[in-house]
This record gives sequence, structure tokens and C-alpha cells, in this order.
Amino acid sequence: MNEELVKIYSSFDIENMASFLDKLVLFVKKNHSIFLKYTLPDFLEGMEKIKSNEMVFGHTDENLEGIINHKKELFEQGMNKRDLCESVLTNAWDVCIYKTEKVCPACGDENLSVTVTSNQNQTVLFCEECLFTEIDGFSVEVKEDLIPANKKQVENYLQQI
Repeated sequence: MNEELVKIYSSFDIENMASFLDKLVLFVKKNHSIFLKYTLPDFLEGMEKIKSNEMVFGHTDENLEGIINHKKELFEQGMNKRDLCESVLTNAWDVCIYKTEKVCPACGDENLSVTVTSNQNQTVLFCEECLFTEIDGFSVEVKEDLIPANKKQVENYLQQI
């Protein structure tokens, strides 16, 4: 698994994040049974359904080039399966998450991300730092897993604000 990820991560190009995301999603699908050991089923299913042509790129506040290079080095050294699965899903999330300019009202440390529930029925603003969740301006507890919102869902959110 590590060797295949080194190849995928070596192909990362900030100008073509769609290709990188497609490769990560395909990798996750091919290794579904392994990821399922370390990931909640609804979250995994939601991440496996991500299609790069439906996602918004370039709206994260993460240093993707630095993160991807660091992870590639870790894969080269060898990483246990739990950490590997967590890293791949986190990186897929980082590539296609849409970050708003709204600062988290709970921790003040993070701009809120536009996410949707795993069944894609509800748009949720989410703080990756403290796990704060907000729907329609109200702090709520969300029981479902969250996945990155796609272009249409982000556009709908932006029209509402």
C-alpha cells in the first residue's frame, strides 16, 4: 500500500488537484475492506462517492504541497495501516473541502468548512479544530458523518448567505 501511495503522492500537482483526488478515491475503493477497519462505514461510503468534477478546489487553508510532500516521505518510510488510512482520507478531505471566511464561534481558531451529512440531505458548517457544527446559523449536534460539500451544495450555501 505504501509503495502505491508514494506513486500517487509523487504525481500531486497543485494545478491539477482533480487528478490527485481521483487517484485517492480509487485507492480507497480498491482497499475498501482495509479502510473499513479504521473508518466509520457512512463516512467511508461518502468519501468513496466523491467525484472530482463535482468538487471545488483551492478553498482550503492548508498548505497542500507541504502536507502532500510530508505524507509521501512518511509513506516511503512505511506507515501502519491505521495511520495510512487516516492520512489518505484526511488528504482527500483537504483537497476538496470548501473553507468559508466565517471563523468558528466556539473556538475562534478555524474557518468553518462547508460539509454535508453523509446522506447529502443537509448542509453543515463544520470546524475541523473543535468539531463545532452549525446549520442555518444555529449550533447543533449532528449525529451523521460529514463529508465535503460538492460544487452545487457550496453554491447553494453561498446563495443563502
